[in-house]
Amino acid sequence: MRKLLTIFLALAASTSLWADEFQIGYISYEITGENTVELDYADEEITQVAIPNTVSYRGKTYRVTSIGSDAFYDCAKLTSVTIGDYVKNIRQDAFAECTALRTVVIGNGVTHIGEGAFAECTALTSLTMGSKVQSIGEIAFVECKSLTSVTLPSSVTHIGTEAFAECTALQSIALGSGVTHIGQEAFAECNSLQKLSLPASLTHIGNSAFGMCERLYSIIYKGTKEQWYKIAKGKELNYDSPVSHVTCTNGSVDL
Repeated sequence: MRKLLTIFLALAASTSLWADEFQIGYISYEITGENTVELDYADEEITQVAIPNTVSYRGKTYRVTSIGSDAFYDCAKLTSVTIGDYVKNIRQDAFAECTALRTVVIGNGVTHIGEGAFAECTALTSLTMGSKVQSIGEIAFVECKSLTSVTLPSSVTHIGTEAFAECTALQSIALGSGVTHIGQEAFAECNSLQKLSLPASLTHIGNSAFGMCERLYSIIYKGTKEQWYKIAKGKELNYDSPVSHVTCTNGSVDL
């Protein structure tokens, strides 16, 4: 019994330590592991942030491995964000509705951009995405109405539902060679988009993925017609968009 009590107390102490929070400047961190923290919260007065690889607390150094849900939500004065290379996960709504945010640099450690992470960042004009991003969540960049171009690294495999929907100024998007999944309405209502190039790696395209793109006249697929037919496709990919066919390496197919 005494041994069990000792183990319990040790675990309780460990849990208490890992749940500890501390603040450096405008930013609060939560200890999530022996050597890791999550950026938990930022004061609404913050104007710029460079999220470091590590932070120190009580003489110990911790790696910053994630940005918490709503961490910078509605920080209306925030104009620029640079994310360190140790961050792996940007959680849901982390930077949503930061309406003054113009520049975002995502570090080379990030693998997942969560649902609504940068939703309605209406002033965003410059987005640099790290080389290890694998998945972009639903509505991650929805209504980023000032964004004109996006380049996705070859590491990206999954683009979620409405991920870039209503990015009305978006003129070009370069999809990496590894994309397999494009979600429903992923690029819907991107009214400045005139052409789109799709990689041969695709296995799924959701409903109306390119719908309501009023200037979209050209879709190029980097595979053959036979490969295109094998892709699992939703309904009305080009709903209310002028594009009527896809140009493959060995001919065209109707949408």
